[in-house]
This record gives sequence, structure tokens and C-alpha cells, in this order.
Amino acid sequence: MKNIFFVGSRVDLYKNLNMDKYNIIKLMIVKDSHLHKYAKLNDLKYDILLSKKQLIDEIEISNFDLFISNGCPYIIPVSKLKKEHQIFINIHPGLLPEIRGNHPINASLLYNRNAGATCHIMDDGIDTGSIISKIEIPLTNDLDLGLLYNLSFDAEVKAFKLAENKKFTADEKYNQNNAKQGLYFTRDKNLNEIKFIDSIETILAKVRAFNIKSQRAYFIHKKQKFFVRECSVMENSYLLDMIHNYKNNEIIYVYDENMVFKKDHNIIMFKYIIGDMNLLSVGSILE
Repeated sequence: MKNIFFVGSRVDLYKNLNMDKYNIIKLMIVKDSHLHKYAKLNDLKYDILLSKKQLIDEIEISNFDLFISNGCPYIIPVSKLKKEHQIFINIHPGLLPEIRGNHPINASLLYNRNAGATCHIMDDGIDTGSIISKIEIPLTNDLDLGLLYNLSFDAEVKAFKLAENKKFTADEKYNQNNAKQGLYFTRDKNLNEIKFIDSIETILAKVRAFNIKSQRAYFIHKKQKFFVRECSVMENSYLLDMIHNYKNNEIIYVYDENMVFKKDHNIIMFKYIIGDMNLLSVGSILE
């Protein structure tokens, strides 16, 4: 497995490949990705990935032993492209078959499932090929999205090295027979919107699952967006004794970048809100 065709968007695995052992004969990169920035800074020879057809054409004419997908946005017809001596693998930043799709790290936080990374042999499906190796990251309350991204990409490197030690051979102890029954998750553009008909658990999960600068959970009030960086359920007994004085979803206090409101039989605080705080007035109902 000396000659490698590498395609993707993430940088950690590429940086940790043993370049004395491997020969990168083709590097195709998603534009404006972390790998793209790294490649430009280090004067790497690469092509920008522009289309599925471009990728398939390059696969057909390239002489490689190992194809590595690490953030490739396209599903390719591996069964039609693979030559006898070639192996196609994907490094997935989540546990398979539990969470498939493009954004398993968000899904781990949103649905309270363990995170990690999986190296699997590619087939014509979406994250359905035979598993070679897995690295699991237990989901704990002290993990936020930014840290979990970093840990997951670190786990990708470990999963690849473990697969390398297994000579990229599928491990029979991992069963992908029911892969399509697992959760498939790709971020919808409105999935991070907080709706006040949502349960408290859903609101808390959304704030946590999208809590980096480029994503952020948000709510809409008076036709304006407000981004929420932190959310908590209040426990102060003095505050809770007043809960009967308020309507559901009524704003109780607004100060600095924070808002306190009643939700069902609890009081919730949104902290470090980004938006026009003057539009959040005490007594207003969040809809």
C-alpha cells in the first residue's frame, strides 16, 4: 500500500501520514477547508476538488494502491472503479454503524451518543462498508463541540493507524449488516434553530450541539435572529418560588447578554446572546 490517492478536507490525518512509507501520488482537496489552508502554507502539490466527475476521472487514470477519503463530499461508485490491487477506505469522524452521514460530531451531542472515529472499506453506499477499526470517545458533560471536533480528528488518526496495523483488512467483530438502520445525520440549514415549542431537553441539546462560532444555535424574536452560546436550567429556590407568576415562554429578566425565561415548569437562562438585546423586553412571550 505504498502509493496513495488522498481526497478530503481534514488536515490531522494527512499531517500524520508517514511520508517515508507512503507516496502521495494524488492529493485532491475541498476548497477553503482546513486541508486547503495547510496545503497552501506548506506549498503542497494538490488539485481543488470541483466535481464528482472530476474525482472519478482522476481515479480512473491514477496509479495508486490505497485510496483514502477523509472528508470527501461525494459518494463514488467504488465497485466500478476499483482495480484488483487497490483498496478504498474512508475515515469517518464518528462511530459506525451508529451514526452515518456528514456531521456525526454534531449528532453525538444532539442525540447524546458516544463519539469517535471509524476506518472502513468503501463500498457504493454511504458509510456502509466493512469496518476495519474503531476508536471510541465517551460522551461526557465536560465536552463541548469545539473540543469534540479536535478529539474526533485525533481519533481519526488513531483509527487509521490501527487499520494500517491490520493491513486494511475488515475486522469480523464489527458488524455493518444493519448499517442503514443507524442514525443518518447531515446538518440542515435550519436544524440549529431553537423553537420554543421544543422540549427543554431539545433546546439544551441544540445549544450544545452547534456551539461553535460558525454554527451557533439561534432563536427568532421580532423577526430578528439571536444566537445563544450557553443554556442552563435554573436551580435557585428563590427564583423558582416565583415561577407561578409567569406565563409559559415569558421573558422574566434581561441583563447584559443574558435572558431568563419560563419554559414549561422550569426557568431557563440563555447566556452570552448575540443580537439586539433591546428587542428582548421583560414580559414578552417567546414564540
